[in-house]
Amino acid sequence: MKFYRILLIFTFITSFATVVSADNLAKYKYCHAKYQDLNARQMHLERLIKTVRFHAIAFKKYNDFKHENLANFHKEHYHSLHQILQQQKQQFKELQENYNNECNSITEPTLHIMNHEHKEIISPI
Repeated sequence: MKFYRILLIFTFITSFATVVSADNLAKYKYCHAKYQDLNARQMHLERLIKTVRFHAIAFKKYNDFKHENLANFHKEHYHSLHQILQQQKQQFKELQENYNNECNSITEPTLHIMNHEHKEIISPI
């Protein structure tokens, strides 16, 4: 009885191993790593958007209260971070398109979460 149980388990394992080819497994691992990278980049973009918004709001606040030094500080940071944000959003779109082109055949979930556009930042400056 024990022999048949071991034989059944061995048969199951070998049949499962032959179902997934080494190429498909390698492509799955590659696409999974790209998927995780894009998720990390999306979180970074969201933090950067919050930082840019903070500097825009802080500039408006300090400008209203006539604090010229603080207003200029936030204005400079806003402009430099906003430029970086635009570059990273473009790079993210390119990486996302690349991921979708390379990995659509894999059953990995596509990045439907990331397909929505980030809200544009309205510049008070």
